[in-house]
Amino acid sequence: MQQYTVIGRGLEHSLAPVVYRALFYRAGLPADYTASPLEEEQLADPASVQWLRELDGFQVAWPFQRKIVPYLDRLEPSAEGCRSVTAVRRDPDGALVGANTSIPGLLGALGDRGLQLQGKVCVVGCGAVGRNFLAEALSRGCQATLAVLPHQWLQAGEMLLPLKEAYPDNPPRLLLTDQLEEPFDLLINTTLSGMYPRIDELPVPLEALVHTRAVFDLIHNPSTTLLIREAARCGCAVAGGAGMLVHQAASTIRFWGGPDFAQEDLARLTALVENLTTPAVAMDLEGTGTIALCGFMGAGKETVGRLVAKRTGRRFLDLEQLITGKTGRTEAQLLQEMGYQKYARLENRLVEELCGLPGLVLAVTSQAAVRPENLPHLRRCRTVFLDTPFHYCLARMDHSHPLAAERDEVQLYQLYQNWYPLWYWISHNRVDGRGTPQEVAERICTTLRTNQSAC
Repeated sequence: MQQYTVIGRGLEHSLAPVVYRALFYRAGLPADYTASPLEEEQLADPASVQWLRELDGFQVAWPFQRKIVPYLDRLEPSAEGCRSVTAVRRDPDGALVGANTSIPGLLGALGDRGLQLQGKVCVVGCGAVGRNFLAEALSRGCQATLAVLPHQWLQAGEMLLPLKEAYPDNPPRLLLTDQLEEPFDLLINTTLSGMYPRIDELPVPLEALVHTRAVFDLIHNPSTTLLIREAARCGCAVAGGAGMLVHQAASTIRFWGGPDFAQEDLARLTALVENLTTPAVAMDLEGTGTIALCGFMGAGKETVGRLVAKRTGRRFLDLEQLITGKTGRTEAQLLQEMGYQKYARLENRLVEELCGLPGLVLAVTSQAAVRPENLPHLRRCRTVFLDTPFHYCLARMDHSHPLAAERDEVQLYQLYQNWYPLWYWISHNRVDGRGTPQEVAERICTTLRTNQSAC
């Protein structure tokens, strides 16, 4: 299996591993992606980062995009001019090659919302990403402004010198953030203001948003930052960082030798990421937090869930049985009477209600677990993906169930393949569903005890 990671600081709330693993799965690539928090003093010691050469590749996050360059053997054209690297691959000769995939990420995210990098553009923040966005705006003929805080003025001025030399007829301007009073076609935030745990910070004064047409916020967690909320309130078109995270991941995987991805796959993944909350709910196994089990029909959610509930002193509830018990009708009858949309809304209301209650083990239906509107609620629980191979599920499932009754084996397998990455994305833990119910229940309890902060 190929191994990839991301190095940087402040990775605790990053959803990058979720996105990359999902795209790897979608592409059928035998690869994994992890987060590797790194401090600056570690990067300063070549011996301490020698392990990076053993990987197939890695992504570079703040604040190492420029500092990683001396460790690389060569740069792609996308990284040569800016001397800033966001992705590294190991070639067959062992050479580490760096590239910058931030621009495809930005353009893809803007395009998803019908926005373009054109006209009067203001970039907030003078880090490596801000510099790249500013350079791209200038290359497209935009009237570009860099906005910074007072303590960043000298650093920003030095950063602009080569850009002023490169574009003497259309040089970038430098302003303080509290001087932003004129209208802009697009304002781009590249600072950490608004990211967990600084969720109450705005990178610019509210007055700067009044005459701005569109706002893009690089931050993806939370997906709706204070800047995005205030900009929308001011009538701006808005785009958050989830789209850039997904499009940049797709571009990075192509750089690593992977395939192109269909636009509809990226759009769906973006929508799902936007519904994910900050990771990691603390779980005291013997306490009152709710455990939610997800997976395919026949994965063992009910049987295993009852055992987990008994072992942890919780109450077991099966979402489908709860609905049919309350109504006195089978799911097939309800679907015929209500239609899928109304039935789905009923499931969604119950998921929201039950995930907010303490002391449960909840077996979530296959389809309810993959609806975007349920993801924030499931992330409030300790959600466990019961990863049971398809042929196991096929042998165990109730073939009179509406989802199974109207599909043959090939269609069921396609459904399993489509939903598998979604269960993976939403879960805090993944547990092998093979074996006896007792063995699987013990795996879940052991995993929750030893991996309480994983997501």
